[in-house]
Amino acid sequence: MSILTHILGGREKQVQASEVAAHIQQLVPRVKSGTLRFWGIWFGRPHDNCHAIVRAEADGDCLTLHFNDEETLQIWHPTGCQIDEQQFVIPSATRVLWRWYWYGRPHAPGNLMSYDFVHSGAEVAFQSTFPYSHRRSPASMSQQFRFIDRQPNKSLQATRDGRSSSASRFTSFGPACLSSGR
Repeated sequence: MSILTHILGGREKQVQASEVAAHIQQLVPRVKSGTLRFWGIWFGRPHDNCHAIVRAEADGDCLTLHFNDEETLQIWHPTGCQIDEQQFVIPSATRVLWRWYWYGRPHAPGNLMSYDFVHSGAEVAFQSTFPYSHRRSPASMSQQFRFIDRQPNKSLQATRDGRSSSASRFTSFGPACLSSGR
């Protein structure tokens, strides 16, 4: 099992995926929640919904997060994690797989949709089983996965590369993005 870089309490240290999962699990239900964005691709419309982590676990180098509406997010080889009650940022991963049940339909196998992002070199490949998924490619690797505040903060001015220009800040989840009104 490889070592993952994880930032806890402002200082960097090397940890296993299981330690990242344990850290998140200790924060539940106070861990940052919100809207998802993966390498510049929003899940739904910006600030449209709020996803809350209910459980975290790891299997080898894969971190699995379970959300409040039976959604799951798997992150392979996440690095540089910044996770607490105020932020949820994972700047890099080799693969991100987001699975959800088509909203408004029964939770049945035929309604299980996915966004699948695979990072290889400077490229991020994107595939989706959702018929109305984005037709564009993910942004560059500089776009992180993050939680974004559900209620937009009028004082927050975000730049194209995901940086914020005010004291408020987006919470990032490396290749993906999650935001909340918390």
